[in-house]
Amino acid sequence: MAVHATFFYPPNIPQMTHTYQIINPDGTGGELFEVEQPAAAPPLLTHPLTGQPVRRVPNSFSLAGRHSERAIRATLRDTAALSRLGFARYEKDNASGRYHKTNGPASAPETLQGNNPH
Repeated sequence: MAVHATFFYPPNIPQMTHTYQIINPDGTGGELFEVEQPAAAPPLLTHPLTGQPVRRVPNSFSLAGRHSERAIRATLRDTAALSRLGFARYEKDNASGRYHKTNGPASAPETLQGNNPH
């Protein structure tokens, strides 16, 4: 079964993506489609375009854990973690366009030439 269509609600309200399945006349499951709905919205009972009966299909969700975007950004700011993992961190000097190493392994170059179009 393929995803049939995606429908959206206004962007200024926190949304969740729900998967729905069309209920065929014989009671079997039909095509799947996704709807982004406000978290507090009740489940759909009919397809928004065709009016066919539908049911919400349970699917997994993700909590903000150690692999969330927020956690990854925090790790990238943690210079000790970057060094421990063998990465070098560079900061750009806007005047020269060069990147200067702020931490990292001794084998990493101290500066890198940036692409300065000026």
